[in-house]
Amino acid sequence: MKLETFRARAAEMWGEIPVSLTEGVEVVTVEARTVAHPSLDDVYTLGECLTESFSSGYGGLGDTRSRVVLYHGSFRALACPFGMPLPVAT
Repeated sequence: MKLETFRARAAEMWGEIPVSLTEGVEVVTVEARTVAHPSLDDVYTLGECLTESFSSGYGGLGDTRSRVVLYHGSFRALACPFGMPLPVAT
């Protein structure tokens, strides 16, 4: 699946999740890169939730917001574990 198709599909699927289940998650983004495990062959990070805390303005923690990042290259790497070419999809 091409990167732009993957991005569009991820956005579509994100939009199908009930709002009550996405509270605190600001956005889902897709990056082109592949994230391989540093010491285990054929193990990849498909995505992760990155969380940031924002100051309340009164010296303590305020809101915590998250974003989900999906790694397109990692999905591609796992879709073709034996080096066989992937079909080009639109």
